Amino acid sequence: MAPRRGGGGGGGSRISAPSCPGAFSYTTDIIFFAGDVAFFVLFFAVFITGLRMRKRARSGKKLIGFPYFLSIFCLVVAFCFSWISRLLQECQVGSHDGVYYWQIAIDIFSGVGNWLLLFVVVWTLNKILREHLGYHSTVSTIIFMALLVFMGLLTAARIVLGSYNSWAYTIISPDSYTSMLWEAAEKLCIVYWVFYLSSTIVSLSFSLSAIASMKSKHLDGAVSHSYFDGDAKTDLLQRLLGWVIGLLITMVLWIIFVIVSVASDLTGFIDSWITAVVVSYVGNLLQTFTFVVLFIIAKKADWSHDAHDDQDTPSYLAAQPNVAYTPGAAQFQPYVSVPQPQYTNFHAAPQPQLYDYSQKSVYTYDACVHNGLPHAR
Repeated sequence: MAPRRGGGGGGGSRISAPSCPGAFSYTTDIIFFAGDVAFFVLFFAVFITGLRMRKRARSGKKLIGFPYFLSIFCLVVAFCFSWISRLLQECQVGSHDGVYYWQIAIDIFSGVGNWLLLFVVVWTLNKILREHLGYHSTVSTIIFMALLVFMGLLTAARIVLGSYNSWAYTIISPDSYTSMLWEAAEKLCIVYWVFYLSSTIVSLSFSLSAIASMKSKHLDGAVSHSYFDGDAKTDLLQRLLGWVIGLLITMVLWIIFVIVSVASDLTGFIDSWITAVVVSYVGNLLQTFTFVVLFIIAKKADWSHDAHDDQDTPSYLAAQPNVAYTPGAAQFQPYVSVPQPQYTNFHAAPQPQLYDYSQKSVYTYDACVHNGLPHAR
């Protein structure tokens, strides 16, 4: 979501700020300002924590890479601009038109941030799943690309239309308010978030289908990978299935709260400022959880193949020198130029062949503008 543009007065008693006379005259003003600050701090905390703990995610770093952190950064900036603009407006610093210029910046950053979050869920997550679970589908790749391009165009249209409305309000007389495209922008917002929700459901359905399919094939013994054999792969698939379901739930819920808020702006079915606050706060909180769940998937799913290789290598082999041994063949010892002893096999079964670490394969994978919050009128 994004910072909610609070309405005017009403609701609560008047409160005076000594350092800024007349500021935050109503309880609603304080609550919306506090919400902007609180979610600015919360998203910023997620951003910093993710940067500090990203190295522990091993190969899951690809999931919480540049698009992930840029998405959070854009939302942090949007909330920062929101509480700054609200504070300046309450303290009557700058011109009245300045509020709408701040709103343009907020719309741009929140729009880009939300699209990047969709990119991580639709493209990055599914790309990593396909690579690490061995599930490759050209059809799904085309679908994901089409969804992202389409949503990118809708995002651009939403930002342009919303920015035009904010800019036009600063140069057009309020009497000409109806000549602007506010209603069109709000309708576009609803269309945008409905498609955003649909894209999320389609993408995560593909993710769940891929995981469930691989889990079924693994249990049937149809699929075998040396670094994921046995209980290790079963546990991995089970964890992935649970966390992706959790991601789907959080994503769907916060988008629904956005749609409810946007629809309310258009139809007015939410007539209580308390309800509007609850919808705004819960939606923003659920979006924060979405970023947290993505981080958990990257960190807890244990995408690292090397970790499984190390676990599957017997300790007594790891202690041997880097020499290949073949029963009945001469051993090569580069530091001793003497005839090599012959080894006799006293057992019926052949001697095990030691692992040649010089030939070890290394597995490496690369793996409205409105956000449900009332805009300035």
